[in-house]
Amino acid sequence: MQLLNLSGLATVVAGLLLTTGCASNSVEKLSKKTETGLYIRAPGVIAAQNFVLVDAAGRPLAELSSAPQGGAGLVLLDQAGKARAALITTPAGEPGLKLYDASGAVRAAAMVSSDNSTGIALYDATGKSRAALTETPLGQATLVFFDANGRQSGIVPDSSRASR
Repeated sequence: MQLLNLSGLATVVAGLLLTTGCASNSVEKLSKKTETGLYIRAPGVIAAQNFVLVDAAGRPLAELSSAPQGGAGLVLLDQAGKARAALITTPAGEPGLKLYDASGAVRAAAMVSSDNSTGIALYDATGKSRAALTETPLGQATLVFFDANGRQSGIVPDSSRASR
């Protein structure tokens, strides 16, 4: 039995990959190494309801999933497995972004509603709204501030002054 040298082995592997449709069209391209190994052609479509990205130790880093009621979400996790950021679409197709603190509380959120109004909200560590910036589909923007009890403490533009 004759042993192949490394370049011979690369040629055999490249030939096998080419005949099974898993590689590019040239042996030369296959012999170029990346961090993870040889270049190969990925499948055109992978269908699933849930996909979890894990690190080398098997710890979840991110989850891409569909929601039972419709919509979808991509959640990025920290090393402890807690959500830190989420990019979502609602069942109505409205996109949103949520940012979480280390304890898992939502601290900031942004959304575009189905009527094309937009909003950004800031929350304190207890989950209470502290500020919100909204824009209507007609371009009217409002900035609202809330106190620690959740009561409105200020608004810009001040509608009481606008009517004077």
